[in-house]
Amino acid sequence: MSRILNTATSIGLITAILLMAGCVGSDTTTVETGDAGPQVDAGSNTSANEQNNGSGSSDPRNATTPPTGDSNAETSISLDSEIGELLGKLGTGSNDERVAASDALRERREAVLASVSDWLKAGTLKQRQGLMLFFTGQAQQFPEQVSIAVGLGLQDEDSKVRSIAIQLIRQLLPEQAAAQQAVLLEAMVDAAETTSNRVSIIRLLSVLPGDRPTIESQVGQLAVDNNQVSEVQRSALQTYARLAPLEPAMALLIKVLETSKNDDVCRTAAVLVGKYGSKSEAAVTILAVHLESSHDDLRDATAQALARIGRPSIDVLGAALGSENLATRQIAIYTLGVIGPSSRAYLEKISSMITADDEDTNAIAREALSRILQQ
Repeated sequence: MSRILNTATSIGLITAILLMAGCVGSDTTTVETGDAGPQVDAGSNTSANEQNNGSGSSDPRNATTPPTGDSNAETSISLDSEIGELLGKLGTGSNDERVAASDALRERREAVLASVSDWLKAGTLKQRQGLMLFFTGQAQQFPEQVSIAVGLGLQDEDSKVRSIAIQLIRQLLPEQAAAQQAVLLEAMVDAAETTSNRVSIIRLLSVLPGDRPTIESQVGQLAVDNNQVSEVQRSALQTYARLAPLEPAMALLIKVLETSKNDDVCRTAAVLVGKYGSKSEAAVTILAVHLESSHDDLRDATAQALARIGRPSIDVLGAALGSENLATRQIAIYTLGVIGPSSRAYLEKISSMITADDEDTNAIAREALSRILQQ
């Protein structure tokens, strides 16, 4: 009987020691995922790690996203609490904290590089932001790790993490950047994505290696979609004009000038038309309509485009001299002057517009006449 009691006592002591060891734990947080979903292992150590990581229990990213593959498989992710604290400070700390954290992380670079996926799957928001910032300027030195970070970062629930990932793509190797094309095109048209991220993607696509015809086609569809946010449609117009040959680009710009009710979008289209110079003759008629706009920036951009087109614009500008809108008459006079001697047919009309009661128009007309009469 005493032997049984002694054995039970020994087992109890061993169990107590093991339980105490579990309570003390290590300085890492272990995240396990399985059929029951994400579970954070560590008892009282969990709260300490959450404080070190800059995350409260309400942060939905406290636990890792379940991995793809066999849903019955169990995966354990261990995160170093010291690195986690440094990443958190790099993500949202003060300038001094960020500098110190960056220096400290560089000293532990190998450990950070070895756990890129783990931090982006199981890290807190601050830590994920910090990890993405850590890779800024290091893509050429660590192309594989940065490529992994970009791939996961583009899928992150936080817009800032996605934003940094978009910027990092410019630093990737061409084949790595091209591999992100499908994800970028999907995000570009996603109304739930932030406007700033969509604009960044559209601008990136103008230089992204990859399937150029597909990029051109999808950007073009966005450029003529008048239901888009103004900033998105304008960026799409600019990128499409860089990618597309002259004829389809001109046709698209004219279509936008004809159909859009947004003055800022039309202004961007007018500016782009003007960059083609005399090759934009087909746009002169619709530009003449916008010369009557009450939107100062649109009217100015239209006049500049007509001036760059040059001789083919002269007759529509001459017709605008008879506009009921004073601002339209003044800008028509000025633009004919910019075109110069080719506008001689309207010398008499411009001269007749110099009157005693409109000094502003007089000054513009005299300057225009001077330019037109130049040999």
